[in-house]
Amino acid sequence: MAHEEEEEDLVSERGIASLVDLVIRPPRASYELSELGSREFEIREVIVRRKDVVLENCRGVSLQCALYEPAQTPLAEMEDPPPTPIVIYLHGNGSCQLEARVAGPMLLPYGFRVFALDFAGSGRSGGDYVSLGVYEKDDLAAAVSYLRGIAPGAKIGIWGHSMGAATAIMYMGSTKPSFVYALVADSPFASFETLAKNMINQMGLPAATPKRLILATAVRVIRRTVRQKAGFDVLDVAPVRFAPHCGDVPVLFVRGLKDTIVSADDVERLHNDYSSKRKRIITVESGGHENMRPENVRCLKFIFLVESLYAGSIASIGTILKKRGTDMLLQGRYESCITYLTAAIERLQSGFTTLRRDPPSPHANCEVSKSERSETKMNIIKRAADRTKQVRQVLRKNRSTVTRNGTSDTAGSDTSGFQAVQGDVKRLLLACCGNRSLAYLRTNNHSGALSDAATCMELDPTWSRGYIRSANVLVDMKDRNQALRIVEQGLEHCPEDQSLRELLQKLSC
Repeated sequence: MAHEEEEEDLVSERGIASLVDLVIRPPRASYELSELGSREFEIREVIVRRKDVVLENCRGVSLQCALYEPAQTPLAEMEDPPPTPIVIYLHGNGSCQLEARVAGPMLLPYGFRVFALDFAGSGRSGGDYVSLGVYEKDDLAAAVSYLRGIAPGAKIGIWGHSMGAATAIMYMGSTKPSFVYALVADSPFASFETLAKNMINQMGLPAATPKRLILATAVRVIRRTVRQKAGFDVLDVAPVRFAPHCGDVPVLFVRGLKDTIVSADDVERLHNDYSSKRKRIITVESGGHENMRPENVRCLKFIFLVESLYAGSIASIGTILKKRGTDMLLQGRYESCITYLTAAIERLQSGFTTLRRDPPSPHANCEVSKSERSETKMNIIKRAADRTKQVRQVLRKNRSTVTRNGTSDTAGSDTSGFQAVQGDVKRLLLACCGNRSLAYLRTNNHSGALSDAATCMELDPTWSRGYIRSANVLVDMKDRNQALRIVEQGLEHCPEDQSLRELLQKLSC
């Protein structure tokens, strides 16, 4: 008897009204402009300036927006840096541009501008209703038109959550823009029907309830009511129809297995139907629809945007990922550091087919590091023995390049295929391998730490930090004798290096 009352209430005037409100008029996220913070602020020692903008969409509705621009980027010292790309953040239903705070601190200090807006019917923008992407794609078109006008040479990326991600797919599928170079689609729904099905499933109806009948009845009545109130057809809320027509824009999908609003199957369906072959899907096992994504997922979003929006410039990608990874190292966030630096090293090495070895992927690298921490110390040392041999081989090669008067003569030496690595890329690769070696050491991954140190010594026998990294790893492994020999070899190449001298004195005691 009770469940019959629930069914009747669901299809009653009150029940339909509540469902309609969930679709087109959820509680409005109101805020004051002061909540956006100062118009000039600092993130990671980078000055950022905010410019508030009011645009108008094709229906004449005002849109409250904000453009965040860093005063400098990690690429400032490059001779001819590419234009700073812009990432447009698109919020979910019932939210507003304040949601862009999940992206701003991650992107702004590292060579990105960020543009955020309140969709029509949301936040401080005009309009009475939202439309789950049907009209919001026009709002996105207005934002893109504005940004192309003020920054015609800048690449544009889109990062959307829920309704924002669905909007981006519908926009790209209907316009096929040649100026959008990346899409992060976090929890987009495939269609209104699947969204309504999930909503009904979350109502706690008894198992015997004919949910299909209720769903069909609810969709029919909601469709009629929404047409009357908001002027659009809910059946047009169908990102799945647009996904096959988005061109070759690379996309990163994110789905949550515990998301009760947008099912993981919805996201997978969109991923499968998406037109570009340059696509990837990440599955988050924990967390719901609105939860902050785990740090490793945020890492992969950042790497995806860097590699997509700076495609074609290896030095730019390496510089940005090195900067982000080094910042993580200084904060003690070693797993994230390893992920960023591995991505940088992969990209820097990708242009040089003569390199000695290929590193694992960023995700695999994190997994290896985690598993190695769980192993016994003896197992780590046993596996590191091969890396130690590698270090010794490098030292023997380096010794042959030292002349009798103690100076380095590398001009005619064999650097094992690293001759092509020159200039900025070589310096970046040295810094990334050196810093990743330290991060590996901090996570007790002696094998990885020694391998990266050996790479540094082979890349540049005169770079003292490679010897210092190797020696510190071996000291941690209780092999002081080998550590001492490495320092002595380093001093043959860098006789005036004070850090090596101090380490030699320390090991000799």
